[in-house]
Amino acid sequence: MDWTTPLRSQQTDFYQRLQLNQLLTLQIPGLFGECKWFSPSEVASWGLSEDNWIEFLAKKTLKIYLDRFITEVQGDRSLDFYLTHYAHLGLRLKTAAFEENPASVEWCITPKERDRNVAIVFILHPPNLQDLDEHPLIVAGFLPTFLLKGDNLKKAWNIQHLLYGGGLRSYLDSLHNIQPQKIDLEDTASLNNWLPDLQPQDLQQASEATWKQEFIQWVQTLALNDSTDALRLYLYDLLNTQYYRQTLWKLYYKRVQAIAPLTDTQQIQDAIAQHDAKAESVMLALAGVSPAHSSLTAPSSISP
Repeated sequence: MDWTTPLRSQQTDFYQRLQLNQLLTLQIPGLFGECKWFSPSEVASWGLSEDNWIEFLAKKTLKIYLDRFITEVQGDRSLDFYLTHYAHLGLRLKTAAFEENPASVEWCITPKERDRNVAIVFILHPPNLQDLDEHPLIVAGFLPTFLLKGDNLKKAWNIQHLLYGGGLRSYLDSLHNIQPQKIDLEDTASLNNWLPDLQPQDLQQASEATWKQEFIQWVQTLALNDSTDALRLYLYDLLNTQYYRQTLWKLYYKRVQAIAPLTDTQQIQDAIAQHDAKAESVMLALAGVSPAHSSLTAPSSISP
C-alpha cells in the first residue's frame, strides 16, 4: 500500500472535524496537535509588529510540534526551517486565512520553494485573527516536495489535496535513512552530465564545454580541498541538491564577470581570492558549518 494512503484518509477525517470545530489541541512540545491557541497575553509579551504577526505564530506552532527537530532560518523568503541534524533538508511554511469554508483556500508553490525544501507545511487561521479573544493557528497538512513534479507544481492546492499533518514527523524521520544517489566529485566526465540546465549566460568568451570544464574544476576544488572529513561530506550532499548547484553556478558566473576585464596579475589574484572566499562562505552557510571549522581554500591557479 502507498504510504500516503492512510494520511489521505486521516486528512479527510480531519477536514470533517475542522468543519465541526472539533480539533486536537497542540499543547505538549514534540506531540502533534491540529490547533494551537495563543492567548492575548502571550502575543503581547512577544511585542510583534503587524507585518510579521501571523508568520511568527505560524512558526511558533510548527516549532511546538517538531520541537528540537527543526531550526529556524532567518531572512530567507523560500526556506523557514531546516532539520537540525540535516542542514540541507529544508521546510517551508505557507499560511492562509479562511472564513466559512476552508476548502476554498488555495496555496501555490514556487519552483524555488519546491527545490529548497523536502516538505511544505500549510497553516490556516481566521481572517480577523488579531481581533479574537484567543488566536488559533491550525496545521492544515503538508506535502512532500517530491510529489510536486511537472504539471503538479502549476496547480493550486487546497486542504483536501494535503497529507494529514500528524504524519509529518514520521516522513521527516524517514529521510534520515534515505541514501541519495551521489555525484562523484572526482569523476569529471560524469559531472559534465550534471549540468544540463546550468547554461552560462554568456558564451562569447569560451565554448560551453570550456565553461563547464572550468566550473567543474572550481567546484571540485571548493568541495574536496578541505582537511575536515565532516565538512567534505556536507558539501558533497549539498552538491546533490539542484538549488545549491544553481547557487554555485551564479557565484562562479559573477567570478568570471569580475575577472574578465582585469589585466594586472595582482588584481586578478585578489579578485579570485575575494570571489572564492565568498563562495566558500556561502557553501559553509548552506551546510550550517561555522567558518572557524573550515580550512577550505581555492588555489589561485585555477582558471577564471
